[in-house]
Formats: sequence, structure tokens, C-alpha cells
Amino acid sequence: MKQYTAKDFEEMKRLKKEFEEVGQGQAFTIGTIQRRLRYGKKRATALYNDLTSDSEKAT
Repeated sequence: MKQYTAKDFEEMKRLKKEFEEVGQGQAFTIGTIQRRLRYGKKRATALYNDLTSDSEKAT
């Protein structure tokens, strides 16, 4: 079961892409998700893991 909404996933996917475009890809962390969405560590980690696995599939 997903612990976040599709809207939040798309928003963080867009933010991650923006970080990468300006050369700050390494600065996009679980803490970034926690601050932006006001999520706890468990939810932010689940979203981060799905974002990173999604980007690995795309390459």
C-alpha cells in the first residue's frame, strides 16, 4: 500500500528533476521530502525509494 498520494509523487518527481537540472541532484534527499511535504521519515523514505527506483528504470 502506498503511503503517499500520486500528486505528492509527481510533485517530488518534478522537484527531483529540477535539482538534477541545476546540478544539485545529490542535495535531493529524504530530508528534502520531509521538509517539503511535512512527512515523517517512514513516508518520506518510501516516496524517496520509489522515486529513485523509478529513475533507475528510466535510464
